[in-house]
Amino acid sequence: MYRNYIEWEQGLPLTVDEKGVVSLGDSPIDSYTFLKNYYFVAGDKADNSRDSRYWGLLPRDHIAAKAWIIKKSVDPVSGKWRYGRIGKKVE
Repeated sequence: MYRNYIEWEQGLPLTVDEKGVVSLGDSPIDSYTFLKNYYFVAGDKADNSRDSRYWGLLPRDHIAAKAWIIKKSVDPVSGKWRYGRIGKKVE
C-alpha cells in the first residue's frame, strides 16, 4: 500500500522475494518509519479539480496554505448555487 511513498522517500526499490522477505534496496526490512508527515489533500470539486486521489499524499513541507473560507458552493444534485454557505468558515 505504501510502496510508492517509501521508494520515493528513499530513492530505492522496495521488493518482496518468493519467501515474503521485504527488502529496501539490498537490505531486508521488517518495519519502516516515514521521514516526513504526509497528508491527504481534498480538492474543491470544481471542474478539473485535482487532489490526493489524483496525485497521492502530500508531504507537510509542500503545503503552502490552508483553506479557511467557502468561496463557492453548488448543490451536487440541483447544480444551483448555495449562497447561504458563501463566506462561512471551512470546518
